Amino acid sequence: MRIIIIAMLMLLTTTTFAKSKDSIEPFAFLKNVPGRWTGFGKVEIKSGPSESISCIMTFFVLKQDTHVRHNFRCKSQSYGIDGKVDLIVDGNKVSGKLRELKYEVEWPLAGTISGSKMRLIRTDEKRDEFYFESDKCNLHISFTPSEKTASVKQITVDSRKC
Repeated sequence: MRIIIIAMLMLLTTTTFAKSKDSIEPFAFLKNVPGRWTGFGKVEIKSGPSESISCIMTFFVLKQDTHVRHNFRCKSQSYGIDGKVDLIVDGNKVSGKLRELKYEVEWPLAGTISGSKMRLIRTDEKRDEFYFESDKCNLHISFTPSEKTASVKQITVDSRKC
Protein backbone atom coordinates (compact mmCIF):
# COMPACT_ATOMS: atom_id res chain seq x y z
CA MET A 1 0.00 0.00 0.00
CA ARG A 2 2.73 2.47 0.99
CA ILE A 3 4.79 1.66 -2.12
CA ILE A 4 1.70 2.18 -4.34
CA ILE A 5 1.04 5.64 -2.89
CA ILE A 6 4.74 6.50 -3.11
CA ALA A 7 4.73 5.48 -6.77
CA MET A 8 1.67 7.62 -7.42
CA LEU A 9 3.17 10.64 -5.69
CA MET A 10 6.40 10.19 -7.64
CA LEU A 11 4.62 10.10 -10.94
CA LEU A 12 2.29 12.87 -9.94
CA THR A 13 5.16 15.24 -9.45
CA THR A 14 6.77 14.15 -12.62
CA THR A 15 6.28 16.51 -15.51
CA THR A 16 8.29 18.12 -18.22
CA PHE A 17 7.75 20.04 -21.38
CA ALA A 18 10.28 20.06 -24.18
CA LYS A 19 10.63 20.32 -27.91
CA SER A 20 12.47 18.48 -30.63
CA LYS A 21 14.18 20.09 -33.61
CA ASP A 22 11.76 18.10 -35.79
CA SER A 23 8.60 19.26 -34.01
CA ILE A 24 6.00 20.97 -36.12
CA GLU A 25 4.34 22.57 -33.09
CA PRO A 26 6.77 24.80 -31.20
CA PHE A 27 6.82 24.24 -27.44
CA ALA A 28 7.32 27.89 -26.51
CA PHE A 29 6.70 27.25 -22.83
CA LEU A 30 9.95 25.25 -22.55
CA LYS A 31 11.76 28.34 -21.31
CA ASN A 32 9.31 28.52 -18.37
CA VAL A 33 9.74 24.96 -17.07
CA PRO A 34 13.31 25.00 -15.66
CA GLY A 35 13.56 26.07 -12.06
CA ARG A 36 12.00 25.40 -8.70
CA TRP A 37 8.25 24.77 -8.31
CA THR A 38 6.36 24.47 -5.02
CA GLY A 39 2.80 23.34 -4.56
CA PHE A 40 0.05 21.77 -2.56
CA GLY A 41 -2.55 19.19 -3.36
CA LYS A 42 -4.85 16.47 -2.22
CA VAL A 43 -4.68 12.67 -2.12
CA GLU A 44 -8.20 11.22 -2.31
CA ILE A 45 -8.23 7.79 -0.68
CA LYS A 46 -11.01 5.42 -1.81
CA SER A 47 -11.76 4.16 1.69
CA GLY A 48 -10.95 7.11 3.92
CA PRO A 49 -10.53 10.84 4.28
CA SER A 50 -8.48 12.93 1.86
CA GLU A 51 -4.97 13.93 2.81
CA SER A 52 -3.09 17.14 1.96
CA ILE A 53 0.35 16.95 0.36
CA SER A 54 3.07 19.51 -0.35
CA CYS A 55 5.73 19.20 -3.03
CA ILE A 56 8.98 20.86 -4.08
CA MET A 57 10.16 20.16 -7.62
CA THR A 58 13.19 21.27 -9.64
CA PHE A 59 13.50 20.91 -13.43
CA PHE A 60 16.58 20.98 -15.62
CA VAL A 61 16.27 21.04 -19.42
CA LEU A 62 19.38 19.65 -21.11
CA LYS A 63 20.79 18.53 -24.45
CA GLN A 64 19.10 21.06 -26.72
CA ASP A 65 15.68 20.67 -25.10
CA THR A 66 15.43 16.91 -25.64
CA HIS A 67 16.35 15.69 -22.15
CA VAL A 68 14.68 16.71 -18.90
CA ARG A 69 15.89 15.88 -15.42
CA HIS A 70 13.42 16.38 -12.60
CA ASN A 71 14.05 16.10 -8.84
CA PHE A 72 11.20 16.19 -6.37
CA ARG A 73 10.13 15.76 -2.76
CA CYS A 74 6.57 15.43 -1.53
CA LYS A 75 5.23 15.04 1.98
CA SER A 76 1.85 14.34 3.47
CA GLN A 77 0.79 13.42 6.97
CA SER A 78 1.36 9.71 6.26
CA TYR A 79 3.88 9.60 3.41
CA GLY A 80 7.10 11.14 2.19
CA ILE A 81 8.87 10.67 -1.12
CA ASP A 82 12.16 11.65 -2.71
CA GLY A 83 12.66 10.90 -6.39
CA LYS A 84 14.23 11.64 -9.75
CA VAL A 85 12.85 11.45 -13.26
CA ASP A 86 14.76 11.34 -16.52
CA LEU A 87 12.76 11.93 -19.70
CA ILE A 88 13.70 12.00 -23.37
CA VAL A 89 11.54 14.09 -25.70
CA ASP A 90 11.42 13.13 -29.38
CA GLY A 91 8.92 15.27 -31.26
CA ASN A 92 5.67 14.89 -29.34
CA LYS A 93 6.67 11.56 -27.76
CA VAL A 94 8.09 11.32 -24.23
CA SER A 95 9.77 8.31 -22.63
CA GLY A 96 11.91 7.68 -19.61
CA LYS A 97 12.02 6.38 -16.09
CA LEU A 98 11.15 7.45 -12.61
CA ARG A 99 13.26 6.42 -9.61
CA GLU A 100 12.22 6.60 -5.97
CA LEU A 101 15.42 7.04 -3.97
CA LYS A 102 14.49 5.87 -0.46
CA TYR A 103 12.96 2.52 -1.50
CA GLU A 104 15.13 2.17 -4.65
CA VAL A 105 12.18 1.45 -6.96
CA GLU A 106 12.07 2.30 -10.68
CA TRP A 107 9.16 2.64 -13.15
CA PRO A 108 9.12 3.03 -16.94
CA LEU A 109 7.15 5.95 -18.43
CA ALA A 110 5.86 6.88 -21.89
CA GLY A 111 3.53 9.52 -23.21
CA THR A 112 2.82 12.46 -25.46
CA ILE A 113 3.23 16.20 -25.28
CA SER A 114 1.22 18.87 -27.08
CA GLY A 115 1.31 22.60 -26.49
CA SER A 116 1.10 23.21 -22.75
CA LYS A 117 -0.12 19.68 -21.93
CA MET A 118 1.55 16.33 -21.32
CA ARG A 119 0.12 12.88 -20.69
CA LEU A 120 2.27 10.09 -19.22
CA ILE A 121 1.43 6.45 -18.62
CA ARG A 122 3.33 4.01 -16.47
CA THR A 123 4.26 1.30 -18.97
CA ASP A 124 4.43 -1.60 -16.54
CA GLU A 125 1.39 -3.59 -15.40
CA LYS A 126 -0.10 -0.66 -13.43
CA ARG A 127 -0.84 1.63 -16.42
CA ASP A 128 -1.50 4.63 -14.14
CA GLU A 129 -2.20 7.85 -16.07
CA PHE A 130 -0.92 11.36 -15.38
CA TYR A 131 -2.02 14.64 -16.91
CA PHE A 132 -0.03 17.88 -16.73
CA GLU A 133 -0.80 21.42 -17.82
CA SER A 134 1.43 24.45 -17.38
CA ASP A 135 1.76 28.12 -18.15
CA LYS A 136 4.56 30.51 -17.17
CA CYS A 137 3.75 30.48 -13.44
CA ASN A 138 1.36 27.58 -12.78
CA LEU A 139 1.58 23.83 -13.08
CA HIS A 140 -1.48 21.60 -12.58
CA ILE A 141 -1.02 17.84 -12.22
CA SER A 142 -3.69 15.16 -11.88
CA PHE A 143 -3.28 11.44 -11.38
CA THR A 144 -5.85 8.78 -12.19
CA PRO A 145 -4.85 5.31 -11.03
CA SER A 146 -5.53 2.12 -12.93
CA GLU A 147 -8.01 -0.28 -11.40
CA LYS A 148 -5.02 -2.27 -10.11
CA THR A 149 -4.16 0.62 -7.81
CA ALA A 150 -7.04 0.13 -5.43
CA SER A 151 -6.24 2.46 -2.53
CA VAL A 152 -6.20 5.89 -4.22
CA LYS A 153 -9.05 7.53 -6.12
CA GLN A 154 -7.19 10.60 -7.41
CA ILE A 155 -4.26 12.90 -6.65
CA THR A 156 -4.05 16.54 -7.70
CA VAL A 157 -1.30 19.11 -7.15
CA ASP A 158 -1.20 22.79 -8.12
CA SER A 159 2.30 24.29 -8.14
CA ARG A 160 3.63 27.79 -8.66
CA LYS A 161 6.96 29.19 -9.67
CA CYS A 162 6.28 32.95 -9.89
